[in-house]
Amino acid sequence: MGDEFSIRIRAPGNVERVPVYQKALDAAAKIFTVIELAADVERYFLRDQLDRKSTAVPQLVAQGLATDNMPQRRTLFERARRMVTDCAAILDMLGERGTVEAEALAAARASVADLVAALQELVTPPPKVW
Repeated sequence: MGDEFSIRIRAPGNVERVPVYQKALDAAAKIFTVIELAADVERYFLRDQLDRKSTAVPQLVAQGLATDNMPQRRTLFERARRMVTDCAAILDMLGERGTVEAEALAAARASVADLVAALQELVTPPPKVW
């Protein structure tokens, strides 16, 4: 049921998720794994921050993809990029504390880095023509 309502690009003979949206979902899933691993050893505050921020990112990306207003779209993608950057900082804190398995952190960090790069391309305004 969930997959049929996903944000998709439709072309003749081709139906697939928009890549940046898929990256946002992947990052949220990998971050959720980290949150679950930290449940017994980490304080609620960081887990809650990470959960709220990581789940908001796919929503902001979806909202950005749903609007035709380019300045508004860039603003939504910028908010998503800032939240992903916050997630990266929290993952770094968890890594420094050593409270989560290094493998899970590495997977989440890689996914977050990939998403930040994708969002950065989308928030860069077009060059001005003088």
